[in-house]
Parts: sequence; structure tokens; C-alpha cells
Amino acid sequence: VYLQVSGGYNSIDGVPLDDGDWVWIGDSGPDGTISVNLTSTKAESKSIRAHGDGMLIPESIAVEIPAGDPDALQIFLVGETAVPGDDPGKTGLPEDTYMGEPSQISIQAVDSHWNPLADVSGTVSIQTTDPAVVIPETVQLVDGQASVAVTWMTAGQQTMTLSLDDPAISG
Repeated sequence: VYLQVSGGYNSIDGVPLDDGDWVWIGDSGPDGTISVNLTSTKAESKSIRAHGDGMLIPESIAVEIPAGDPDALQIFLVGETAVPGDDPGKTGLPEDTYMGEPSQISIQAVDSHWNPLADVSGTVSIQTTDPAVVIPETVQLVDGQASVAVTWMTAGQQTMTLSLDDPAISG
């Protein structure tokens, strides 16, 4: 029996799959069935198809992979883009930030595989290592997202820490 799964970030019994590849999963049992463990780290709709013994089963099975529980707050600087399901959850190079000039950051609640969580809301506390930074102490996370302007005032590398009290997650 061969199996095909749409989308990326899938594995069968621990073996990674590429989108659209047919993968041998073994012979069916005496009752005509076979069992495998399908894992996906990306929350999305998947289509699963199978064929065996020269026959293609024309219907595909639709499966919805849900996002997991809240795990972290993810920060995006200008120039970075989300990549759900793949570590570290984003791609791109952040644009340079200059002391004394405001820049925008985006925040989103994510599960342990960087899938966005639109059902998370609350007050996000913001702390930085820059003692003179111009930024609100809190920002409201609505539908899992927030955006805030930050102006770094101290030269050198700085760190930002976010926390959401309920559910208790940070980033």
C-alpha cells in the first residue's frame, strides 16, 4: 500500500514526507487494512490518498490538523515572516534598527510548532534590557496578535521578554 499526504511538515511512523510523494507503507493485513502513525507539525487541512495492488482509490480523505495548546509568544521584526510548523517558526532577515528611531514589532501567540493561535487574547507584559526604551509596559493581544512601536535608546544588543498571564505563556 502506498500513501500520499498533501502539504508539508508530515511524517509517517517517524519518516519525513515531501508534499505529494507516494510512500510505501507496507502490505495490508488479512482483513485488508493497514495502520500507520501520521504526524504533522503544521496546522492545516490535509488530503490523504492511498493505492495498492495496481488500484488507485480515487477519493481522498480530508483531515483537519488543529493547532496545539498555547506555548509561546513569537516576536516578528520588520523583514521577518511567519513559517508555521517549521522551527524556528519564521524566516527572513530583520531590517536594521537604529537607536532613537521607532520601529514596529508584531507579536503572535503560537503552539509548540509555531502555528498561530487566533483564540488567545489578553494583556502582554513587555520587559527589555534597555533602561531608556520607549515602549508601553503592556499591549493587548487580540485574536492571538498584537503590534507595537518600540524605540531603542541604548546602544548595543538588547533583549525583549514578553509574557501573557492567562494562559501563562511567554516569548
